[in-house]
Amino acid sequence: MADKLQWGILGTGAIATTFAKALLHSRTGSLAAVASRSPQTAAAFGTEFLHTGAICRCGSYEELLAKPEVQAVYIATPHPTHARLAIAAARAGKHILCEKPLAMNAHEAQAIVAAAQQHKVFLMEAFMYRCHPVVHRLVQLLQQKVIGEVRAIQANFGFQSGGNYHSRLLNRGLGGGGILDVGCYTMSLARLVAGTAAGEPFANPTAVHASGYVGPSGVDEWTFADVQFNGGIAAALGCGVSCEINNHVHIFGSEGRIEIPWLWIPQPTGNRIILHRRNEKPREEVIKAPADVYTLEADIVAAAVSAGGQQAAAPAMSWADTLGNMLALDQWRACLGVTYAADEVPLCG
Repeated sequence: MADKLQWGILGTGAIATTFAKALLHSRTGSLAAVASRSPQTAAAFGTEFLHTGAICRCGSYEELLAKPEVQAVYIATPHPTHARLAIAAARAGKHILCEKPLAMNAHEAQAIVAAAQQHKVFLMEAFMYRCHPVVHRLVQLLQQKVIGEVRAIQANFGFQSGGNYHSRLLNRGLGGGGILDVGCYTMSLARLVAGTAAGEPFANPTAVHASGYVGPSGVDEWTFADVQFNGGIAAALGCGVSCEINNHVHIFGSEGRIEIPWLWIPQPTGNRIILHRRNEKPREEVIKAPADVYTLEADIVAAAVSAGGQQAAAPAMSWADTLGNMLALDQWRACLGVTYAADEVPLCG
């Protein structure tokens, strides 16, 4: 591709490294710049896989956003910085792929969407699993009603992070907690399934109830939610950053059920969909991605930008899908009384 989308990465952590490596194999994009809060960290980024001097290494996020060669940014910084950086990127005329969650709450998410709309830039929340062909296949199976009418959804995502209360995962000031880090996946999946069952790209809950454990740092360490949707669809969602959980998805229907182990994490040998239909032997499909899922994600952004679009097509996250998910996460947190500074001091500007 002669005119590849020129990316800048804000942040230099593990997920930034993963995305930068994925861009090496992208048909549609290449890495032009990376930024950190310090010149030293930026200078050290990617030395193991990028040729020194091949990209511009910026000692501040503002420096990167001011570079005219950068057309799109990938925001890979801690959760509480997403809103400020995304709005600044929109004002700088940069297209935006922002790591999940897009913001700390629905109010911030709405402000980001408004900025993208005003400045006519592309914006997508980076739920990479939504870009994997296994999700496309799941939607297809549900549309074909291979398990009849969807009745219930069970989705879990959790792990034991090690109990370090200074780490991002358990630090309230850094947006820690299971709901924002991994519960967002389970909620987005339940909304996708319930929406598909109703012939829509997604559905928003009619009720959210939850219980769980809020640790000494004030964030949810593990929690389980009961979520209701129109049509009588019920969802049981579990997440945690201090709890080993079975990271599977189960969808139960009137004529069978679908099981997907490890939907959230692309597997090197392909992701499995196991179909159990009433009075039939289980059938298994293995869905392989044609490229790294982060490469696919970058290509989805580039395709939309090339076509002049500001949003991605489903099942990737649209603005309305993201806003509905953020509101549902706000409701989940409210059940446990988990709050952040962003809830107490609304975003300005």
